[in-house]
Amino acid sequence: MLQHHASPPARAPLKLNVGKYMEVVIQEEATGCGIAACAALAGLSDAETKKRASALGIHASDASLWSDTEYVRKLLRHCGVSLEEEKPHVALQNTDKHLL
Repeated sequence: MLQHHASPPARAPLKLNVGKYMEVVIQEEATGCGIAACAALAGLSDAETKKRASALGIHASDASLWSDTEYVRKLLRHCGVSLEEEKPHVALQNTDKHLL
């Protein structure tokens, strides 16, 4: 049975292997995993990251973006996250396209 909380439960930061902490980000849309991941990596809320994504023309509901990582990379750069210039080559088999 689901319980209703008057306020969201406290979010504890996650300890990363590099000695930094990362806040948990709750994904607000069913297809917003890329935006939520960017929010977590940039240390922003999902709502703030969605605003920044929208300014770049990136929307979670746009199915044409679901299988292209360049949009996530563009949003990460816009949010101040440093990236390698070239995308790493990753061989994926039997994966859900939403995870790409």
